[in-house]
Amino acid sequence: LARTIVLNGTGSILVIIVVVVVMTLDPHTLPPDASPREALTIMEKGKFRHLPIVDGDDIVAIISIRDLFAAVNAELTKDLEQRDTLLFGAGYGG
Repeated sequence: LARTIVLNGTGSILVIIVVVVVMTLDPHTLPPDASPREALTIMEKGKFRHLPIVDGDDIVAIISIRDLFAAVNAELTKDLEQRDTLLFGAGYGG
C-alpha cells in the first residue's frame, strides 16, 4: 500500500509523499446503489469532503461533497415539482 506520489512543486523542486502517511487507512465507503442523501449524511457526520464508492473490493468512483450537493438539490427540486403537481395540478408555477 505504500506508494510514492511525486508532485511537481514550484520551480524544479519535487515533493515526495508516502501515501500511507496521508491516507485514511480504513475510510468510510458506500456501494454504487447508495443514495446521494445517504452519502451526504455520512460525509457531514465524518467531516470529510470525498467518499469512495466501492463495488466489492473495487473502487468505482470517488465522489465529492460538491457532486452531492448538486445531486441532492436536483432531487429536492424534482420532489417539490411533484408535490406542486399533486397539490395544484399540472402546469402550476409556470
